[in-house]
Amino acid sequence: MLSTVLTNIIALIVTLGILVTIHEYGHYWVARRCGVKVLRFSIGFGKPFKSWLDRNGTEWAIAPIPLGGYVKMLGQEDISIVDMHSTPVNQQHESFAFKPLWQRMAIVAAGPVANFILAIVVFWIINISYGVSGIAPVVHSVVEPSPAATAGLKSGDEIVAVDGTETIIWQHVTMQLLSRLGETGEINLTIKPGNTTGTMPVIISIQDWLAVESAPDPLEALGIVQWDVPPVVAQIVANGRAESGGLLPGDEILSVNGMPLRGWRHWVEL
Repeated sequence: MLSTVLTNIIALIVTLGILVTIHEYGHYWVARRCGVKVLRFSIGFGKPFKSWLDRNGTEWAIAPIPLGGYVKMLGQEDISIVDMHSTPVNQQHESFAFKPLWQRMAIVAAGPVANFILAIVVFWIINISYGVSGIAPVVHSVVEPSPAATAGLKSGDEIVAVDGTETIIWQHVTMQLLSRLGETGEINLTIKPGNTTGTMPVIISIQDWLAVESAPDPLEALGIVQWDVPPVVAQIVANGRAESGGLLPGDEILSVNGMPLRGWRHWVEL
């Protein structure tokens, strides 16, 4: 328990330190590009326990209170005409207060912009490292008769593209199909048949497709079943109707009232 708390605290401090550093470096970087002299770049508050000067005269400091940081620029606190003219003439070209309004605005906005860019980079790295989260669009079964069955789609086929757009997960397939609502023409699926490495086209014709549906389900309309659980009996309730009817654990239910059953989900839908 204690180790978990310490780990969380350390993770929080490290994360906060990264965010503060990127934020303040945004201010620093734009200030330097605008010709403003930066007096101090500090990570943390309080008396620095580590500091050094660079060749531009900026003091870089690391302080013990990890709750933020700051960039101190020449002329940053000159908020009045009197303050501004207290800056020596030979330093006014490096003063924040003497810079044009657009440059001062850019310097102030640079911190949040830097954090925004950091967020984009982090999400990009996560996406590259872990890929897209979801279920691969492998067809569980196809309803007979249906547009998908007529077109030749089969159980085990993986839908790798819809109308030429790659579909990595079922959500991609659904979104692409939804974009065709109300249209007449053809939906072009690219599928990878089960146990093969190649792909083949499957073309499904549509006519004013789902135009009047208030809550359209494109996969159901095409007859594509994403998933289901095999209708195999796990156990029987004692003295129940299933037991009196002769069902036993391990039995697979093939049909209900003469209608072929694909799975438990299918039975619920019936």
